[in-house]
Amino acid sequence: MEFFWVNEKTIIDTKIALRGILRAGEEIGLKYLKPALDNSIKSDKYLDIFDKLGIDFVEHNIEEDYSFRKRDFKDKLNDDEIKVFGDFLIRARSLNIIEFTGATRSGHYKFTNNLYPLYFFIRSSTRNES
Repeated sequence: MEFFWVNEKTIIDTKIALRGILRAGEEIGLKYLKPALDNSIKSDKYLDIFDKLGIDFVEHNIEEDYSFRKRDFKDKLNDDEIKVFGDFLIRARSLNIIEFTGATRSGHYKFTNNLYPLYFFIRSSTRNES
């Protein structure tokens, strides 16, 4: 269902637009990412890292493309997550969720679709509410 048609107001304000973006991120995630995650990633540590990437994505300057460096992002992880972070990056690349930005093996990554980290943020928010 398209969010525009759900809206009953005649004017689309920022709040309505944001709700539509969040709805789109959730729909994309449920259709494309959730099946891949459910079938391929069982580790709670990996899912926690995805959630933290989603939060980091939402907190960054929206006017700039989002990317992260392995060495910088490690500061946001706990000790258990740091131990699996290298394997996590390999797995996320193999699922085409992230890719290198710049030179291969540069340690600099970006999402292949910016709705992916938005879905992780939404998922994180939903998990924290439960």
